[in-house]
Amino acid sequence: MTESFINNADLHPDKMDNAMMGTIFEIIIRKSKEMTNTNIFVPLPPTGEIELIIRYPDKKCAEIDGLKAKLVKKRETLKELRQAIISEVVTGKRKVV
Repeated sequence: MTESFINNADLHPDKMDNAMMGTIFEIIIRKSKEMTNTNIFVPLPPTGEIELIIRYPDKKCAEIDGLKAKLVKKRETLKELRQAIISEVVTGKRKVV
């Protein structure tokens, strides 16, 4: 990644995935240390853990999206069933007790 890319990057979550955001964050910290010539200690978990951390919200969002799609499908099915029952009652195919 080039410095100009980082300086011009659109950091909005809709424009950049979590992995890229984490990478840019690490580069910014490194560059900051180089520019200030200090040994500022910023504790970061190992790269493997960082990857797990940044993928977790994406995984959970995908699960939520899947559940939402199932609920939408069930709602559509219930609407169709309701309409069919109303139609059967109106046409006399089903009696209401």
